Amino acid sequence: MLSPNKQSIVNYSSKRRRLQKKALVIKACFISLLLQTPAQAEKTPNLSGNIGLISTPSARMSDTGTLHTGISNSDPYSSAFMGMQISDYLYINLRQTAESSSLKDEVTTFYPSLDLKFKLFDESKFIPMLSFGLDSAFTDKRMSGEYMAASKQFGAFDFTAGIGWGRYATAKHFINPFHAFGNHFKENRNLNSDEPSGPEHWFTGEHIGFFGGIEYFTPFDGLSLKADYGADRFSFETDLLGFKKPPPWSIGLSYSPFDWINASIGTAGLEKITAQISVQTNFKNLNVSPTKKRKLPKLNTDRFQLSTKEQKDFLAKAKGLMLYDPAPEPNNLSQSVSKQLELDDHSSLPDQAGIAAIHMANISNAETETLKIIPTYKGLIGPEISIQRQELEAFHQEKQGSPEELWHSTHIQKPLKNLQKSPHTKPQDALSFILENHTSLIEEDSGLLNRTSLIAESSGWHFFGLLNAGASLRLNVADNLDEIALLRPLSALPVRSDVQFFTDDLVSVDRSYLSYKTNLNHNTYLALTAGYLEEFYGGAGGEILYRPYDKRFALGAEAWLVNRRDPFTSMNTGFNGDSLMSGHINAWYHWPQSDLVMQASIGRYLAEDIGAGLALEKHFKNGVQFSAYASLTDQKDQTILGGTSNIFHGFKISVPLGHLKHMPAGSRIVQKIEPFGRDQGQRIDKAEPLYELTERFSKHHLSEYWDTFLK
Repeated sequence: MLSPNKQSIVNYSSKRRRLQKKALVIKACFISLLLQTPAQAEKTPNLSGNIGLISTPSARMSDTGTLHTGISNSDPYSSAFMGMQISDYLYINLRQTAESSSLKDEVTTFYPSLDLKFKLFDESKFIPMLSFGLDSAFTDKRMSGEYMAASKQFGAFDFTAGIGWGRYATAKHFINPFHAFGNHFKENRNLNSDEPSGPEHWFTGEHIGFFGGIEYFTPFDGLSLKADYGADRFSFETDLLGFKKPPPWSIGLSYSPFDWINASIGTAGLEKITAQISVQTNFKNLNVSPTKKRKLPKLNTDRFQLSTKEQKDFLAKAKGLMLYDPAPEPNNLSQSVSKQLELDDHSSLPDQAGIAAIHMANISNAETETLKIIPTYKGLIGPEISIQRQELEAFHQEKQGSPEELWHSTHIQKPLKNLQKSPHTKPQDALSFILENHTSLIEEDSGLLNRTSLIAESSGWHFFGLLNAGASLRLNVADNLDEIALLRPLSALPVRSDVQFFTDDLVSVDRSYLSYKTNLNHNTYLALTAGYLEEFYGGAGGEILYRPYDKRFALGAEAWLVNRRDPFTSMNTGFNGDSLMSGHINAWYHWPQSDLVMQASIGRYLAEDIGAGLALEKHFKNGVQFSAYASLTDQKDQTILGGTSNIFHGFKISVPLGHLKHMPAGSRIVQKIEPFGRDQGQRIDKAEPLYELTERFSKHHLSEYWDTFLK
C-alpha cells in the first residue's frame, strides 16, 4: 500500500496524463480543422475588383463565365467595378475609381481603369498557380501597375506572393530585373501624368515591389479570413494630397452568405477601414436558352413511302421548319435525297438538322440511305451535311450508339447541286425585343452614366428572292446624359459625342435597311447593305468574308459610305454633314478548346482616324454572349479635365430571353459597359455581320453543338 504522499503523486500524474491526452485531442482537432480543404474555396474580389486578397491580387481566377460587380472603399479612394472571367485564362475588369475617403463624399476626380489578368500555369501538387496582370492597362496612369503572382493552397490556407511594377513598385523593395533587357525598362514611371497608360509603360521603372498574403477558409460556409502585405506606398497621394498613409499590412473578413453575394470588411494597419460588397453570377450556368424547343417528331422505321398528299400533310406538321427542295424536281428514286434547310435565327444547326433529318426520312422511299441537308441562312449557303439513314434509325429508334458515333459517320462537304434562294417571304420570328442598357464606369469627368432603351426589331424579310430587309425602333426609356454636353467640348466632326441629343425623342428609328447576301464560292461570302445602318449613321456599304468551313481562321474586309443622321429631325431620320468613308480589314481566329474568338482589325474609323482594334468574343451554349474590345487610333478625344485618350474600350453581355413564356424568340437583354460620347475609334455597328451569320456553318459549331442533335 502506497503512502499518502506517493498516492497523491500517482493521482496527480494520472490526472496530468488525462489532461495531456485531452489537450492532444483538442490540438489534433484544431489542426485538422485548420488544414481541412473546404468544399469550395470562394474566389472573391479585392478592393479593385480583381480576384485576390484585400488590397493585393492573387493568382486565382474565377470560374469561366462568372461576372463580379460591386463597390469598395479604402481611404483615399472609392471604386465601382465590373469584372468578367471570359475564359479559364483571362479575367477582364473595368473600374471607376473616385478620389474620396467615403462613398458619401462629393467626387470631382475620377480615374477609369481597364484591368487584365492572365493565368500562365494551373496549380499542381508541387507548383503554385501563376498569373500576371495589367492594372489600368490602357487607361489612367494613376492606377496603373503590372504584377506577377503565385498562389498555392495547403488545406484551408491559400498563400500568395508576388512582385509588381507601377503602383506596386512604390515600396521600392528591389531593383527592376528587366533592366537587363534594355534601357527602355529603366525609364522613370510618372504615375501622375494626364496621358493614358500603354504598352510602352508596362514593366518600366527603377524599382519593383514585393507583396504577399494568406487567406484562411474557415469551417463556416462562405467565411474566410484574409491578411496581406502590400507594395503600394501611396507616394503621390502623400506628396500631393497630404494623405496620411497607413501601414502596408491589412487584415479582414470576407463573407458570402449566398453564392451570388460577397462582402468584406477589414482594416489597413489598424488605422483605416476597408470595405467591399459585390454580387456575382455565372452566365455559363444560367438556365436560359435562345429559343423554345420544338417537339421531336417520331421516326418511321418501317420505311413505307407516303403518298404525295401524305407527304404534304406530314411536312405541314413541321411547324416553323423551312425545308424545301434544292431543285424544282428532286429525284426521289435515288439512294439519296437532298433538302435545303433555311435556318431560324436562334437554334443551333444540329438541333434543326436533327428534326429535318427525321422529316426527310419519313417522306423518302425505302431505298433511300443517305439524307443530305444543305443549310441556308438569309441568302447564304452552308456545307452539305450527309447523314446515313440506317445510323439515324439505330440511334433514334433503337437507342443504339451515341451522338459522337453518329457524328463520325456524318459526312460534310461543299454543296454540289444547283441551289435556289429561299422561297419564303417572311421571317420565322416577326418581332423580337432587346432591352439595352448602356453604362459607363470609365469616364474621367463624371461618375456613373447610364442609358436604357427598349428596341423592337424585325429582320429576315425576303424580297424577289434576292433581298433581305430589317428594321427596328428604339424607345428611349431613361438616361442621365443631359449634362454631358456641358462637361465636354463637342467635336467639330461629332461621331457619338452628341449622344444626349439622340435620346430626346421618345421613339426613334434605330435601323431600316435592305441587304443582299450571297456565296461567291463555298468558302467566300458577300453582303451589301443600304439604309439606316445604325442609330447614328445611314448610307451604304458591303462586307466580304473568306471563311473555310473546317478552319479556325477567317479573313474579311468592309467599306462604308455614310452620312451622319440628324438628331434634331423627326425620329432622327434626317441627315446632316458630308459623306465620309470608313473601312477595315479584319481577321478572326477561334482559339482551340476555349470557344474564344479573337478578332483583329485595321483601318479608317468614322472620325477619319486611322488605327487598329482587338476584340475577344465568348459564346456559351445557353446562348449568352460576351465580348470585350479595344481600339487605338492616331487621334485623341479631349476631356474636360484637359486629358486626352486615343483608346476606346469596353465590353458587352447579351443574355437571351426567348425561353420565357410569351416572349418572342430572339429577345434578349444587352448590357454594354463602355464610355459615352467618344468620337475616336468608332465603327459602324453592323446589324448583320457576316462572321456571325456564317458561324453555324462552321465545323466548330457543328461539333460543339452536336449533342443537341435529336434532343
